[in-house]
Amino acid sequence: MEDKLRLIVVEDDPKMRGLLTEYFESQDYEVISLSEGTNAADVILANQPDLVLLDLMLPGDDGLTICRQIRAGFKGKILMLTASDDDFDHVAALEIGADDFVTKPIKPRVLLARIRMLLRREGVDTIGETGKWLQYGVLRLPRRAGNVSWTGKRFR
Repeated sequence: MEDKLRLIVVEDDPKMRGLLTEYFESQDYEVISLSEGTNAADVILANQPDLVLLDLMLPGDDGLTICRQIRAGFKGKILMLTASDDDFDHVAALEIGADDFVTKPIKPRVLLARIRMLLRREGVDTIGETGKWLQYGVLRLPRRAGNVSWTGKRFR
């Protein structure tokens, strides 16, 4: 049996948080919901969900701060939720590491489609650059010609 996809919803509006949590659980996702940004980065990094729905404006740390704090150590997708129509907020979110954003009010089916799209792109967007190597899961490719490592074994 395949594991459920895991989401963390960070949303301060209790009604919205409840709606999102209930909707995604009904779609067979495992959901953790948080009401503020204060400890959100720690929870996200400790749980490493497949995707984080992160409100831009939160009590405690805001969504941009959390995104910046987790991006280097978080391998999943970040989808920002914002009530702002300000292009600056959207650009800032994308530049600091968000994978996409959705403007409120949210249509749950559209949000689900965007999440599914982001998760399908997993192989394209999760290539990590570590020094002289590009890493994709257990595959390591050198930036220059040389060895390739697959699950820890080196090949020439």
